[in-house]
Amino acid sequence: TDSYYHFDYSGTNFTNIESKTWKQKNTNIIGKIELSREFRNNASVEFYSKTSSLNEDNRNSFIFNGTENPQKGNNILFSTENRLTYTRKIDSSQAFVAVGKFIFQHRPYHFKDYNNVAALISGDEDATGLQQNINSEMLMGAAKLTYLKKYGEENSLDIFLSDDYRHDRLNTDLRILNTSGEAFLLNDPL
Repeated sequence: TDSYYHFDYSGTNFTNIESKTWKQKNTNIIGKIELSREFRNNASVEFYSKTSSLNEDNRNSFIFNGTENPQKGNNILFSTENRLTYTRKIDSSQAFVAVGKFIFQHRPYHFKDYNNVAALISGDEDATGLQQNINSEMLMGAAKLTYLKKYGEENSLDIFLSDDYRHDRLNTDLRILNTSGEAFLLNDPL
């Protein structure tokens, strides 16, 4: 796709012509399993597990005012969610329910962008690109205990106790690349 922008504001005047070629390859795999079992003593157990994997590979080419700006990115997601539910009917109006849940997500992303911004940031003409590696992880666990009591058709009592834990970790690494695609060391940190 092509775009044409003209900018004129407070003495700053320029025209930008953009050409974009966007290439993306996706691989998405999802698996899910559900198991349930009922017992003679009015109890049941249900297990649910879902695992998904996504891999996006981006190879894009942008042109800004005749200057080529290639971009490469790789985005990966691995996620798993597991839930275990135990239900025990005490009688026709009372029940006890226990639920445990666990979620894990891992999402690394790698991105390279080749343009003159790297030289502007570093002040060195040999800098031709930026590389960013992002690593994101999430771990979550939760538990809930519930007592249910029904009083007729429209009235009920629910008492529950629950707790959850969540841990997020985000790490990013930004590098400036030289013409050979190697990490470029700076004398001064950004």
